[in-house]
Amino acid sequence: MTRRLKIFAIVFILLIGRTNTSLRAQCCAAGNPASADFLQHSTQKNNLLLITAYKYSYSDTYYNFDHIVEVPQIKFSQFNFLSTQFIYGLSKKINVFGELGYFIDKTQVLTIQGGQKFQGKGLGDLLLGARYIAFSKPLEGKQLNVSAGVKLPAGEFDQTNDNIVLPLSLQPSTGTTKFNGSACYTYHKPGKRFGGFILISLEMSSIISSPNFYYKYGNFISTNISGTYKLNDYCSFSLQSRLESRDKDKRASNVKVESTGSKAVFVAPSVQFFFSRNWALTAQLDFPVYKYMNGYQLTNKYGSNVNISKRLIFKSKEKEIK
Repeated sequence: MTRRLKIFAIVFILLIGRTNTSLRAQCCAAGNPASADFLQHSTQKNNLLLITAYKYSYSDTYYNFDHIVEVPQIKFSQFNFLSTQFIYGLSKKINVFGELGYFIDKTQVLTIQGGQKFQGKGLGDLLLGARYIAFSKPLEGKQLNVSAGVKLPAGEFDQTNDNIVLPLSLQPSTGTTKFNGSACYTYHKPGKRFGGFILISLEMSSIISSPNFYYKYGNFISTNISGTYKLNDYCSFSLQSRLESRDKDKRASNVKVESTGSKAVFVAPSVQFFFSRNWALTAQLDFPVYKYMNGYQLTNKYGSNVNISKRLIFKSKEKEIK
């Protein structure tokens, strides 16, 4: 490939990446993907929950409104993502939490120029926040918690390939500050097999202002309803339905980007294994069952998530004195 053709291909993918921004939580966003499971967890006072998670996402289908369209531009897009998360119980009512992400790769392969590949990788974002347990009845298995946090760009932004800046969809870091909040109601009565949770979360982004981008993501709202079945003390199954909605993105002068904004419904079955009282392994698949895109957008086909968690219990100073 000649240098001129390479430059053309890179500019082409840059333009596509700046205009096709569907399902950002799963498909084509800068920064860490969203984590509903992480948002719904809480822990007791002096307990530390550590989670190591791996996520994979694959996208290869264009949608216009609610139907598939043939757009021979990007053959497929995918990412492999690792994260380390923690939740610590400061008191009976307050938890603090955090997440640091790392992209092994964020890849797009074009249908032109022999399948030209573009790739970003590296540190993603740092999420820090607090969770307040507003209502808890352990004997009835009921709890309501509310959370607020801030997501900060920890990794490199304006990342390049061959001295050409990659599009937003391939940047590992979000490039700006994001603010998020959530409310989660859980129910799982001790000794019973069935339980579940309802989670509503919101994320708002400030403006990305860099030498190469001036851009603001639309507000993102996710509503999750999950049912859980406990098979025994070592295994449980869950089925989650999730509605994601994103407003249109904006450029300079508050101009809306037309081929942005979406609504989608996902179904996510999962299985969880308990190795001991304090270890757990969770595996989840993620499938979209309905998509509605404003304009022509590349959409997510499927995703997967595997995480392992460890709970550490610290003795309080009051108990040590006694």
